Amino acid sequence: MTAKTLLRGWTRWLASLAVLGFAAGAQAAPMTYVFQSGQIRVQASSSSQVLGLSNLAALDGFSVTIDTDAGTLVSMLLTSGGPVDIALTPEYAGYDFMSLTDLSLSGGPGTLDLLIAGPPDLYTYSVDPLTFAATLDATGPAVADIEGMAIASVTDGSGFISLDTAASALFLQGVTIGQIGPFGDEGNSLVLKADFVFVGEGVIPEPNGARLMGLGVLVVALAGIGRRAFA
Repeated sequence: MTAKTLLRGWTRWLASLAVLGFAAGAQAAPMTYVFQSGQIRVQASSSSQVLGLSNLAALDGFSVTIDTDAGTLVSMLLTSGGPVDIALTPEYAGYDFMSLTDLSLSGGPGTLDLLIAGPPDLYTYSVDPLTFAATLDATGPAVADIEGMAIASVTDGSGFISLDTAASALFLQGVTIGQIGPFGDEGNSLVLKADFVFVGEGVIPEPNGARLMGLGVLVVALAGIGRRAFA
């Protein structure tokens, strides 16, 4: 066997090994879903009684990273400037209206379990901890107004994720985003749950997108080595 034949074979072997290695890594890559637009709707309840449902408010920051192979919700980050307005009926601690601004919700890692195979695929998820923060304004007929109160809570969250890549849509349903109070004589906290709707996602593999790009460079480089060696 000549040196020329040996080097050609060695170059092909390295290129094949690189392809196999990068492909195997890509199959297990978590996927980050970054969306063109999204909305949030918040439900307020106390003692399991629903008191109000907000308007749909736009999200201004949002990404969800999931690894369906590992059954993991790696992370979520959701923000909205608001306002998220909720009329409360009946009143809560004397307040009949509340408004949330500068909302943020972050959490992970957590578990992810396929409930119904689609499309869309329906998953249940659980995240602990889940960190919520917002600014609260509230009014009522016979109580002092609340203006610009910073609220925050750390809890666990669970709910459903519906993912339809063909329709470019993802839904997070029934997320307990936080609790407010109790205020005054009200013995129970006001529980906030939210539904999120995301559309027009761009899917970013993590972290293998860059690795796959590097693979193309590596294969081209190996081919170039072979050509220059036998020019």
